[in-house]
Amino acid sequence: MKFNFNEYIKLLNEEKIDLANRYRMDNIPKKLFKYTEFSEDIIFNEKKLKNLFLDDELWMARVSALNDPFELKAFYLDRKKLEENKYSLIAIDNLEKALAMIRSLYIITSLTSTGVNNMPMWAHYSNNHTGYCIEFEIVNPITIYPVTYEKKRIGIASIITNYLKLASDVGKRIIDENNNEFLLYRAILQNSTMIKHESWSYENEYRVIIPMEDDLLEGHRMNLNTQGLKIKSIYLGIKCSPENEEYIRELLGNTKIDVYKMEMAEYGSDYELRY
Repeated sequence: MKFNFNEYIKLLNEEKIDLANRYRMDNIPKKLFKYTEFSEDIIFNEKKLKNLFLDDELWMARVSALNDPFELKAFYLDRKKLEENKYSLIAIDNLEKALAMIRSLYIITSLTSTGVNNMPMWAHYSNNHTGYCIEFEIVNPITIYPVTYEKKRIGIASIITNYLKLASDVGKRIIDENNNEFLLYRAILQNSTMIKHESWSYENEYRVIIPMEDDLLEGHRMNLNTQGLKIKSIYLGIKCSPENEEYIRELLGNTKIDVYKMEMAEYGSDYELRY
């Protein structure tokens, strides 16, 4: 069964939030991959690798640190509709600020289902095959969301106003934070983290998404176990330096993480990378 974003939204709109989350989690692959690169800063590089492979800590970034200028902007404020409904310019500007605040609440790390034979991913995210790709076993997909790719953005007006009203009611303890309507609007707004323009579809992206209200500048290291992830293997790019390969093999020598080195299928008819 393949994840259908419209089916997911339908369940949310019917206020079947638990069923929608179950549908999402049932459609998360059993393994996902992360392409990344080595840093030229040796000290930073060693710290990053030890945090990840020895301490089981995964870096999760704020939206501002991601590479898509439209990140979390799949929803935009429909100012024209608000003006037609007699909202003042000051009120609309305040809604814009509230929407920007909501976008800043999340930290994200990006994964992919493409496997290790994806040459554009090696080029774009692993510094032209000099980096590495991590294979994760998905133990619990509770914080993992599939990305859907769309042609157009979605204008919202009533969604953001209703959410802010309900959030205010929660703060005043007029309603409980588990109120179905409040949870519905919160889930709908969180969906903006799952939508990207169709030009990114080659990535087949899945995301670990966590609300994080602390005032962090760029992101935070999160424990892999609490996010339901377990590192199974690491694949070194075909242009990975001998020094980096040696360091990785030595670092992981006493762990259960398998280390592979990618190579070209030089004499076959397929454009293929192997290990």
